[in-house]
Amino acid sequence: MIQHKCPECKSFNGHHPKCSLITFDEAKKQLVQYYDLWLEKEKWVRKRSNMFRHLSNKWKGKFYEVKHENNQLRKKLFNC
Repeated sequence: MIQHKCPECKSFNGHHPKCSLITFDEAKKQLVQYYDLWLEKEKWVRKRSNMFRHLSNKWKGKFYEVKHENNQLRKKLFNC
């Protein structure tokens, strides 16, 4: 595969978005590529945040359960 380098922006097989030599069709193609990359990253972030939210709620529930048990044991020990 031959790589063509832009003389102005020095990009291989394309142009920098601010390059004056970029054509409208190339800009449209890059916009679609950027959007697809952004969407892929957004899906990854949402998946991770949902996973962490689930883990957070799980451990929060366990913390309150242990806190409640400790309070009951403390009441038993000190009310004797």
